[in-house]
Amino acid sequence: METFSGNVNYFEEVLFASGVTTFLEVATWVGISLLIFDTLDYLTRDKVTAFIERNSWAGPLMGAIFGAIPGCGGAIMMVPLYNKRKISFGTLVASFIATFGDAAFIILVGRPDIFGWLFLIGFVVGIIVGYFLDIPPIKRWIDSKLDKKYKWEQRAIDKEKERNSKLRMPGRSYVFIDTKVMPILLTITVIGLFPATIMDIVYASRDADPVGSAGVYMEVMEWTGFVLTLFFSLYYFGTQIANRYVLDPSECDCDNKSKGKYIDVLHHMFENLIEIITWVFIGSLIFETIFAYAEDGFNKFIGMGQGSMAVLIGVLIGMIPGCGPQIAFARVALATASGGGALAVGMFAALTANSINQDGDAGFALFAKDKKAAVWMRIFNAIPALIVGYILVGMSAAGVRLPA
Repeated sequence: METFSGNVNYFEEVLFASGVTTFLEVATWVGISLLIFDTLDYLTRDKVTAFIERNSWAGPLMGAIFGAIPGCGGAIMMVPLYNKRKISFGTLVASFIATFGDAAFIILVGRPDIFGWLFLIGFVVGIIVGYFLDIPPIKRWIDSKLDKKYKWEQRAIDKEKERNSKLRMPGRSYVFIDTKVMPILLTITVIGLFPATIMDIVYASRDADPVGSAGVYMEVMEWTGFVLTLFFSLYYFGTQIANRYVLDPSECDCDNKSKGKYIDVLHHMFENLIEIITWVFIGSLIFETIFAYAEDGFNKFIGMGQGSMAVLIGVLIGMIPGCGPQIAFARVALATASGGGALAVGMFAALTANSINQDGDAGFALFAKDKKAAVWMRIFNAIPALIVGYILVGMSAAGVRLPA
C-alpha cells in the first residue's frame, strides 16, 4: 500500500511539473511571439510579413540567433512562424540546432568554458545546416514533402468549418465566449505570467531557487500556470466535442461582425495556442512520467558510454522530447567527467552531439502543430550531431586537446 501511495505522489509531482512547464516554459513564449508578430502585422497591414518574405536569405542566421538564446524560448518563438509558413524549414532547423534547452543553464553554471564552446559550435552548425536546407533544389524537395501535408490539413480544416456551418450553428453566447472572452482571458494570462517565465530563467541561470517573497511569487505563478494548463486543455477538448456532436442550430447570425478588428488577432492566437497547450501538456506528461519511473536505468545507460559510444548515447538521448532527460544527461556527464568516470572519455564530444540534436521543449510545440515536420526535424538534427560528434572523437584520438 505504501508503494502505491508513493507512486501516486510521484505521479502527482510529474503531473504538476508537466502543467507548469507547459504554460510557463512553452505557452508564454509561443503566446508572446504570436501576439507580437500578429499585432505588428495588424498595425502595419501585413508589412512585417512582407519584410520577412523579402529578406528570406537571412532566415537561417535569424533562426540560429534566436535558437542560441539560453533556454527553449528562442526556438519556441520560431515554431508559430513556421506553422504559418512565414519562415523556411531551414530557418527552423537552424534555431533547433542552435538551442540546447534548459540544459544550457546547467552547463553554464557547472562548466562555463564548455558552455561557450557548445554555444559557438551549435550556432555555426545551425547556420550551415539551415542554409544548406535552403538551397533552392533541396528546399523545393523538402517543401514538397512537408507542405503537401500542410495544404491537405488546411483543406481539411476548411471543409470541417464548412460542414459545421451548414449542420450546426453555435448560439450567440458560445460565439461570444469563444471569439472574445476566451481569447482576451488567454492573452491576459500569457502577458501576466511572462514575468514569471523570465524570473525562472534568471534563477535557472544561477542554479538556485527563489526564496522569500520571490519564492512565494513563483509558487503562486506555478500553481496558476498548472491550473491554466488544465483549464485550457479541457476547454480545447470540450470545444472539439461540442463542435462535432453537441451544438444545435439557433438564431445566431454567423457573420463575424468583428472581422478585421484587433479581436481577430487575439482569436487567432487563442486558436493556435490552446491546441499547442493541450498537446504539449499530454506529450510532456507521457515522457516525464516514463523518465521519472526509469531514471535509475536512464542514468546507468548514460554511464555505459565511452568515446564513440558516448556520442551515440548523447544523440539518442537528444531525440527524447523535453528538457528533463537533457538536464539529467548534462548533470551526469559533467559529474562523471569531473570524477574521471566512464563518460570522461569523449564527454565533450557527447555533450556537443547532444546539444545539437536536442531542442528542449521546442520539439513539443512543433509536434503539437506539425507532426511530420517534427519527425523530419529529428532527422536533420541527428545527422549533423553524429557528424560533429565523431569528428570531435577523431580529433581527440589524433591528439587534439579538447575541453574535458
